[in-house]
Amino acid sequence: MAKFYDISKPENITQWIIPAQKKLSEYTLYSFIELSNGHFGLGTIANGYIELDRKGNLIQTLNQKRGLSNNTILSLFEDNQKNIWVGLGNGVNYINTASPFYEYKEEWEALGTVYSSKSHEGYDYLGTNHGLYVKQNFENSYELIPETKGQVWSLDLIKGSLFCGHDNGSFIITKKNAQKIGIDGGTWIFKEHPSNGNIILQGTYNGIHVLERENNQWKYRNKIEGFDISSRFLEFANDSVLIVAHEYKGVYRLEINDTLEKIQKQRKAISVEKGINAGLTAFDKVIYYYYKKGVYRFDEQRNVFVKDSLISSLIKSEQYSTGKMTSDDEGRLWFLTKDKTHYFTKDILRDKLIHKSFYLDQKNRKSISGFEHIGSVNQDNYIIGTNEGYVAVNLKAFKTFDTKVKIDAIIVSDSVRVSMKKSISLAYSNNNILFEFSANAYQKYYPVQYQYKLEGYQETWSAWNEEAFIKFENLDFGTYVFHVRSKVGEKISESKASKSITILAPWYWSNSANIIYIVSFFIFIAILKAYYEQKNKKEQLDIIKKNNQKAALIQLENQKELIRIRNEQLQQDVESKSRELVIATMSTLRRNEFLNKIKKDLSEIETEPRIDLLIKKINKNLKRNDDWEYFEEAFNNADKGFFKILKTRHPKLTNNDLRLCAYLRLNLSSKEIAPLLNISVQSVEIKRYRLRKKMNLSRDQRIVDYIITM
Repeated sequence: MAKFYDISKPENITQWIIPAQKKLSEYTLYSFIELSNGHFGLGTIANGYIELDRKGNLIQTLNQKRGLSNNTILSLFEDNQKNIWVGLGNGVNYINTASPFYEYKEEWEALGTVYSSKSHEGYDYLGTNHGLYVKQNFENSYELIPETKGQVWSLDLIKGSLFCGHDNGSFIITKKNAQKIGIDGGTWIFKEHPSNGNIILQGTYNGIHVLERENNQWKYRNKIEGFDISSRFLEFANDSVLIVAHEYKGVYRLEINDTLEKIQKQRKAISVEKGINAGLTAFDKVIYYYYKKGVYRFDEQRNVFVKDSLISSLIKSEQYSTGKMTSDDEGRLWFLTKDKTHYFTKDILRDKLIHKSFYLDQKNRKSISGFEHIGSVNQDNYIIGTNEGYVAVNLKAFKTFDTKVKIDAIIVSDSVRVSMKKSISLAYSNNNILFEFSANAYQKYYPVQYQYKLEGYQETWSAWNEEAFIKFENLDFGTYVFHVRSKVGEKISESKASKSITILAPWYWSNSANIIYIVSFFIFIAILKAYYEQKNKKEQLDIIKKNNQKAALIQLENQKELIRIRNEQLQQDVESKSRELVIATMSTLRRNEFLNKIKKDLSEIETEPRIDLLIKKINKNLKRNDDWEYFEEAFNNADKGFFKILKTRHPKLTNNDLRLCAYLRLNLSSKEIAPLLNISVQSVEIKRYRLRKKMNLSRDQRIVDYIITM
């Protein structure tokens, strides 16, 4: 049983009766701490952490159901950033009381993913994928409104009435009750008519429908005919013009008639593209369309979308996740990117938007892409829906703390820790170095990022990274200085941690090794010089050899040319002698023919002594050997070696046979040969026959062909 005592007066210690006495009487207290804000922190056995104000009022209770790892708290400690460290029976927890964020975690399975929220008439509402949940402001837990079980898309407060857009249709919410209005079918959103407070347009799964207030009661009136596309994003450009955006179909400009019964004209916007996670919202009488290529404002006068340079500058290709954009009741325009949550307010004096942001990334938002929710509770407090409940954020509670970064360990060879109490000198074999570092910042939604630089290896700081270590491999010998600094949110630590490290030169760069290198260098130069001298000498000899070979080749070519000229001369001589042979042969042939004719004519004349004497002289002349000797000499000059080859092959041939062979080699006919031999043609044929037999020629072998080709 917990009791409190006032010991401010040691002589008069009295029990302190506090408002929370009755509740605390059920708990067993184990630890206690006075907080810097004047409150008291209590650690209990089995009941978690309790915080009281100075008057003993219960401020908050945290237990395992609300996020602690264990309900038994053995010790408590408050750090210099006013956060509370909790020692548990099974570990340590950290209560981030200095954080502007408060994470609501209670009965996840029942609550589900939050798509919308609203506070109205003392009640807090959460629209989730399980239904609409409600609690009165002073209650701790939400309860489901039974009629709304299912997917809730939106909550809109219009003219004092709270409207709920649901997968099953539209509801009007009064305290903890829900009244369905209109037809069945999903409703996305509700929009009040700009000039008629009794008219509301609702964007549904199948187009746009009209709600009308009669006798202070909202009733379903009609569907606007001519447009059946799902209208999740719907805004009034003026009384008669609507802008509707659809991720897969694009952006439409719709003109409706005065009775709000049908679409008179519709046109698809060409100044912007359709796209996944695109959407539409209105802020300060300006309609914004957003998708991954930028944010655009609708220019009503020109009926086109114009790019907004300020908001679009926040979008980078790697930063655009859903680009969710929404406005609230407190005059803020919200825009979400991958790493940050941005909001804009209107600067009335300068007629421009003022941009602010805080670090709440997509991972910590834990929301459905394209369906993120930011809802206002009051001027500075907001609810951001997650898939497990919501995160409450207080815009006034953002504080910056200067963090201190330190180098925790230096590890070489993957396992050896180096002492950092003295100067560090490492052998060259330990040139793979791992640095581990940390900063005294523990905020869940503001992760610590680090930036490092290794002087002597890199001149610029690295990119920011959440990893608290960095490894450098294969560093050269020399002296390096490692620097590291931290950043929490946008606040960079004012100080940095540094450590100098020297990597000794390897043995092959020692003084002795350098002397050896110098001597070796000069020896190498000498060898290189001798090598090149020998190489030059060899090249000179090669040049001389090549020149000699070239000269010999030229001489050989000259000799070949001389032989060619001599052969041509010999050929000319042979041709000349052949001509002489032919001339001599023909001359002899004509002479003998002439003498034989004279002889024949004389024989026909009567015999006289003088005629007989003349015939004898002719016969003597026909039998002269001078002509043969002259022919033989000319033939040998023209066809050297013929008789030698002929005698070698046919040694039995006589001189007359050789003579006949010579005439046949000249391709003379028997008729032409007969006068040369002073015999008849028939006798020549007989000689040819006998010659064939001596040469042993076959019947099908011509003697002329045989002799000519010999």
